[in-house]
Amino acid sequence: MAQEPESTGKRAELPMRLTRLRVKNFRSIADIDIPLSPLTVLVGPNGSGKSNVVDALRFVRDVFARGLDQAVMDREGMGVIQRWGTEGEGVTIGLTMEVTDAAEAGMVYDNSAGDGVAVYKPISDASIDYEFVIVESAEKSIEIKEEALIIKVHEENVPTIYISRKGDKLDGKLGDSEWNDLLKSDSKSIKIGNINELYMPKGLFGRSTALFDDSDQRNSFRRMNFGAPEKEDNSKGASNEDLKYYWMQCGGLISSYLNRTVDTLLFYTLNPTDLRQPQQTLKDAPFDEKGRNLAAVLRRLSRGKNSGWEALKFALDQTITGFETLEVEPVGGYLATKLIYHTESSKPRTSYIGQESDGTIRILGLLASLQQEPSQPFLCIEEPEANIHPGALAVLAGVIDEASLRSQVLVTTHSPDMLDHLPVESFLVVEKVGDTTHVGTLDASQIASVRKRLFTPGELFRMEGLQRQTEPAS
Repeated sequence: MAQEPESTGKRAELPMRLTRLRVKNFRSIADIDIPLSPLTVLVGPNGSGKSNVVDALRFVRDVFARGLDQAVMDREGMGVIQRWGTEGEGVTIGLTMEVTDAAEAGMVYDNSAGDGVAVYKPISDASIDYEFVIVESAEKSIEIKEEALIIKVHEENVPTIYISRKGDKLDGKLGDSEWNDLLKSDSKSIKIGNINELYMPKGLFGRSTALFDDSDQRNSFRRMNFGAPEKEDNSKGASNEDLKYYWMQCGGLISSYLNRTVDTLLFYTLNPTDLRQPQQTLKDAPFDEKGRNLAAVLRRLSRGKNSGWEALKFALDQTITGFETLEVEPVGGYLATKLIYHTESSKPRTSYIGQESDGTIRILGLLASLQQEPSQPFLCIEEPEANIHPGALAVLAGVIDEASLRSQVLVTTHSPDMLDHLPVESFLVVEKVGDTTHVGTLDASQIASVRKRLFTPGELFRMEGLQRQTEPAS
């Protein structure tokens, strides 16, 4: 019986990562709220809705990067995105992101000196919750109807930022201070020009420079008195000037982490036919989602000082019979990738990538996505087992697990062989009940069976299917 792999154990904290995904009325999804780990494996049969979960996250990326209209058009209209029977309710998608290393944002309370005065200190623990709702109007235009943003720094005496938008009006507060207490007297109602675009968090902080008094306060460093025991006027707590400055500086900097992360989400759909084509000398980072710069990425890896190149070659050696090494060479204005093999004679055999099998090409592309330099914040790979011999999946699963120490990784699979070599705590079970997709953690009794080594995940998948936890685990 195959044995479950050893977990990578306690993982190092990534500087920032997505921790939850909330989706309502998107394709086959009625309402889900799921955790996202450094490695998340969506497990389920064909047609269960794994790709719809992935596309909800990809849709957020596309809205951030290319705008709402283009993201909807790429999916052939709102009628395809909106869950059948929920017209008029809108589609809701929300994300939670944890920031564990925000050295650029330093507006937190630090009373180490004992004087109750807040001074500069790098933020080491913050969270961002962001959610938006899109609807199709009676005129068939697509609008972002609502947005909500919460920015919380997990430090004592630092106020949480709450902001919400409905239509073209904003509301919110900083800690216990109501929004309107901080606004100019003539800015109580804030109008937003284009509700077909995200206002938060893409532009809110940059566009709000006219909202507050004392604009010079925003551009110079101030000592803030969050929770100070006593101020000059004998009052307690932060002044409006303190909160305005916190709003502009800390809120803006932390929200930029969400923009930066979502904009760079990568979703790999690697087709061997595309990878066979001659490739021009394109940019070498990041690895293109369709693999159109594979040769450039491999060349960068071969020239790097990190271990990614050697790790990639080692994985190829473990999965491709007779593999010796890999080279990238310029040919005219193109880059050619060639694999070199051992032979019975003294002269090795050279094979250009266009001559290789679909499985060899695809595993090379997958390894490039996982080992690319610099590492990317988030990688998604759907069905990595496609076109690959089952005997190679143990090696590939090990590379995926190891890559999740550098990048957040999301994988979808219905391969028992792949499941046998991934940590069971990373599984989320996807199943369709009627026409509705449900997602949840693996049933506690099945986890126990794996832990006791009675069965492997793959054996359970073959025998009875992996079951979603529906009741609280005892």
